[in-house]
Amino acid sequence: MATTLKDIAAYTGLSIPTVHQVINNYNVPFADKTRKKVLDAAAKLEYRPNLAARSLQSKKSLLIGLLFYGVNYDLMADFCRGLQHIAHDHEYVPAVMAHATVEEEADNLRSLLDRRIDALIINAAIEADGRSNASQLAELHRAGLPMVEVFGRLVAGVPSVAFDFREGARAATQYLIDHGHRHIVLFTRERYRESEQVPGRLWSAL
Repeated sequence: MATTLKDIAAYTGLSIPTVHQVINNYNVPFADKTRKKVLDAAAKLEYRPNLAARSLQSKKSLLIGLLFYGVNYDLMADFCRGLQHIAHDHEYVPAVMAHATVEEEADNLRSLLDRRIDALIINAAIEADGRSNASQLAELHRAGLPMVEVFGRLVAGVPSVAFDFREGARAATQYLIDHGHRHIVLFTRERYRESEQVPGRLWSAL
């Protein structure tokens, strides 16, 4: 049977309200000895918080939505691992959905919104003709949904995390210069082939 706050209170000889406030990190000036006593007991008794109850109490879903575009599938596994580590530390769970088109992205977004996500990380799709869901995403952000864009800068007003190719080129060139090289050539992509992963939407240089 799962350990409850009542069990921790009985084990420590403290009141249930005290245990509850310490476990939930309330801004209450408990003595360090009391706080340690509760946390040690929680660890010893293998206490696990009731996240469903906490979600109802806080009126939060404890879900972070992630919409990931197919052109970046190669980055997805490591990115998701990093996300889930941080989310877990704060008792959140990622809700991950992948898309290959702007239409699929819109459908996935509706699914996440139906589940009342608390925040969204978006790797936004863009079609060859320039179509995207950027305006709808920006409107959601303005309406109060916390949002961060990754691997792109399509959504107006939303903070973005992306590769800095300019700084990468500068650092690579400086490294070669520092090692005495003077005749430096840059190969750029001129011809492409379509990927079988996401036909027409993921390209690599030949």
